[in-house]
Amino acid sequence: MAQEYTNLDDLLNRNPKAKDFFESLPEDRQFNVRQYENNIHYDLDLRRYAEHLLRGGY
Repeated sequence: MAQEYTNLDDLLNRNPKAKDFFESLPEDRQFNVRQYENNIHYDLDLRRYAEHLLRGGY
């Protein structure tokens, strides 16, 4: 079962791979992902939001 985190910051602070992935995103995408920070509880959530935004989603 996947590790659950309280929010994006908790995920980034406790999961080095998620942090590396997040930091590899362009700054504007990082900003956009942060708009959903309270909805991100799993590494997969982060990746899905990032992929959605990279395809032009809001």
